[in-house]
Amino acid sequence: MIHSYRITKYTQRDRRGYLTSPPSEWTSVSDVGTKVTEADYLLVEQAYLDAIGQLCTGLGVTALRVNGLEPADAAEVHEGQVLDLDAVEHIARQVLRERLWCKLVAPDVEFHFGYDYYLYVVSKVDPVVPLARIAASLTVDRYLSPYLETAG
Repeated sequence: MIHSYRITKYTQRDRRGYLTSPPSEWTSVSDVGTKVTEADYLLVEQAYLDAIGQLCTGLGVTALRVNGLEPADAAEVHEGQVLDLDAVEHIARQVLRERLWCKLVAPDVEFHFGYDYYLYVVSKVDPVVPLARIAASLTVDRYLSPYLETAG
């Protein structure tokens, strides 16, 4: 995989250009009701799910495989399960809501979910067109996924 991007809801940058957020910013579904309303949370969650869908469509991906499932005995999905895009949306929602964790992978693209509501996409083909659409609602930066497994 050659192209790696970070997608996030955060927009503020410090003077060095690094993304930053004030302590009052929500970073997790557990902040619903204290730092963010449920309605506002759901809007952002849907933007992330739409981003995954747009990238899959733009890259011609119709299914993704579950990789690195935690907990390994999650009831809704199993390690290695191949998901169509409707199921991908459901499982990605569960990851964003911290009910489980996994990577969603295909031969030419991977989606990794990080702490504090970061999403990483790693692809063999540079997904310029879908990323431009995604950048209208979320911040997109070239960024090496910390969850990328490299041969070595």
